[in-house]
Amino acid sequence: MLALETSEDVPPPAQVGYWLRNYAAQGILAGAAGLMLARPRGYTPERVEDLSRWVRRVLAEAGRSDLPVVANVDFGHTSPQLTLPLGGLARLDPLAGRVTVAP
Repeated sequence: MLALETSEDVPPPAQVGYWLRNYAAQGILAGAAGLMLARPRGYTPERVEDLSRWVRRVLAEAGRSDLPVVANVDFGHTSPQLTLPLGGLARLDPLAGRVTVAP
């Protein structure tokens, strides 16, 4: 699973799209089992929707429209802030909008 967050830098949604295109070019998206996006800090509702459009667009361009995606998760530079264990096991349930981290 690939976990991404925008941090306090508040990058434009297009820039996040370019990051994802870079991951696609490197083959990272091809090997990913899922994508988890942190709740974007400092974004307006319009920018959040634009970010979502960019993610869907790039996944489609990369042939990964099938990739499970859960967005707006409270990790990274958010408050409240969940801690994700690096290298741990997690399960994404995009239909329920849920992430479960194995103990």
